[in-house]
Amino acid sequence: LGYYDDAFVTRFTSKPARRTPLINRGYFVRVQTLRKALEDVVRALGDAGEGAGRIQIVSLGAGYDTTFFQLLRDGTFDGHGIKYVEVDYPDLMLRKVKMIKHHELFEEVMAEKQCAMKILLKDGTTMDREVDDPASRLYLVGNDLRDLKALDQVLKEQCGIDTSK
Repeated sequence: LGYYDDAFVTRFTSKPARRTPLINRGYFVRVQTLRKALEDVVRALGDAGEGAGRIQIVSLGAGYDTTFFQLLRDGTFDGHGIKYVEVDYPDLMLRKVKMIKHHELFEEVMAEKQCAMKILLKDGTTMDREVDDPASRLYLVGNDLRDLKALDQVLKEQCGIDTSK
């Protein structure tokens, strides 16, 4: 609806939903605040020389959020070896994966930025987009947030998230 430009989110929707201006502004504020915070953290760690390969971002209840792709495309993650994990219900993540694989824009950006992608679904299904010496890694995890034990295991063992930091 013109509040912000997101070429990726249009791949997840068939037509814009009509909401009140207050709701649209709320979405805008949430999206912009999250992106600005992530940009600031990545920049601060990168400038301090502490970011390369150590920045881990876990997005719980990610839904159809496109923040990863936005920041990847605009260069925010360049040179930082970002590990970005999105977690949501298995059925929703499966739909998101299908849409990502269906639209070339996602693949173009991941190829240009040397991004690897791993899909981990609760039933044990995994799919990979391998890249030699990836600059960034995206993990799409299908896991119910009520099952914290399983989520913790996936984050540590399959995504390599270091929870000691």
